[in-house]
Order: sequence, then structure tokens, then C-alpha cells
Amino acid sequence: MRNKEKFVNLQLDCKIVSLTDKLVLNISKLVLMIKKLISDTKKFLRLKKQLNKTMEKDKTASTLLSKIAIKAIQDKLGKDITLIDFNGVKGSLFDYYVICTANSPSHADSLAEEIRKMIKQEMNIKPHKEEGLQNCQWVLLDYFDVIIHIFLPDTREFYNIESMWKDVKQTHYPNVN
Repeated sequence: MRNKEKFVNLQLDCKIVSLTDKLVLNISKLVLMIKKLISDTKKFLRLKKQLNKTMEKDKTASTLLSKIAIKAIQDKLGKDITLIDFNGVKGSLFDYYVICTANSPSHADSLAEEIRKMIKQEMNIKPHKEEGLQNCQWVLLDYFDVIIHIFLPDTREFYNIESMWKDVKQTHYPNVN
């Protein structure tokens, strides 16, 4: 019986050693997974920081673009310039609206041309889309983050875009003579 007990004890010892080896192996795998998780978290945080910097640069670019547009409008004597700032507005698809009034269809066309020219010159970009150049009652220049609206007086009064966004920060610029 003693030999049988020794044999059973030896079998149990082997099973314990085997289970211990498996446990050590699983712990080693777990340690590797934790190290990978820490490494991935560090990568994620670095990428998030880079993304935030890029987004800040994009905001700076849209601010610069809107300032160039306002300067171009003033240079061509556009009137009643309003900047609507959508930064911080949840769900907004753009950063700014620049709105102005032209005296006539040819003046609206001239304003659009000057805006395109100055933005191209300063930032080397063209509008993504242009609308309204056929009759120049309402010209829209779409620069993705900045939308520029050039209205004739009656059309601007009719659509009254500023009142739709009355809860959003608006800056009104004085007319240049």
C-alpha cells in the first residue's frame, strides 16, 4: 500500500507542478497583455495630443481665413460685415460665417473675386464650392470651416441669417468709406 500511496503522491505532485507551470505561463501572458495595454494607452495619449494640436491649428486657419475675407470685403467697400462665430457650438459643421452686403450684382461679383484672390494669395486655397454667381443676389463661398455670404440688401433683409443665429457670438464690423 505504501508504494501505491507514493505513486498517487507522485502523480499529485506532477499535476501540481503542471498546474503551477500553466499558472506561471498564464501570469506571464497577463503581464505581457498589461504591458501592451500600457504601451497602447501611451500611444493613444500621444495621438490625442497631436490631434488636439492639429485641431487648434485648424481653428487658427479658419480664424485667419475669416480675417482675410473681412479685409477683402473692406478693401472692396462691402457693407454691414458680420462675423458669426460657431466655435464651441455643439454639432456645428463650420467655425465661422462671414456675411456682408453688396451694392449691386456687379459689386457682389467683385467682392467674391477679391475674397477668392486674397485667400488664394495668403493661404493658397480655393473655395470648395461657390453658389449664386449667376445672378449675384446671394453669393456663397464655401471654404469648409468658413462660409462667406455676400448679399444684395433686399436678399439679406429677406433671409436675415443673423437672426437665425442670434444666440451665437456675432461681431459687427464698421463700414469703411
